[in-house]
Amino acid sequence: MRLAEARFLGFKRFTDLRITGIPSSAKLVVLAGPNGSGKSSIFDGFRTKRPTQQRYPAELHDRGVRMVLDEFERSGERHGVVTRIAAQLGVGTESLRKWVKQTEVDGGRRPGVSSADQQRISALEKEERELRRANEILKAASTFFARELDPRLPK
Repeated sequence: MRLAEARFLGFKRFTDLRITGIPSSAKLVVLAGPNGSGKSSIFDGFRTKRPTQQRYPAELHDRGVRMVLDEFERSGERHGVVTRIAAQLGVGTESLRKWVKQTEVDGGRRPGVSSADQQRISALEKEERELRRANEILKAASTFFARELDPRLPK
């Protein structure tokens, strides 16, 4: 774990002190509050660098899926295959497992929503959101103009 940023908030002299880019070999000094009492949540100010989402190349994706499916057919065994091949390729086990599952769904070997169907569903959901938003705007506009044109209401 690498410390990415430290913040010391709530101290009179150290309001919003930021230390960034601390190398992993650096020695850390923790500051205590007034009179050495410290703050109960001093370690809440330490944030570690979260792992970012790693995108694997499409070639590695395809190769991994092909290797797993070939091994399924060759040995007939499904247990431990994905873990072993993921370690060989240096990819995450769950990433490879998800890729294989989606490939099987797309090929009709496993029940589920195919990638093409999922893209179509996403597009339809987006279109529905846009239409609902436009409908809300039109309702508000019609209410506004109805009030403006109503002769019973004072202007």
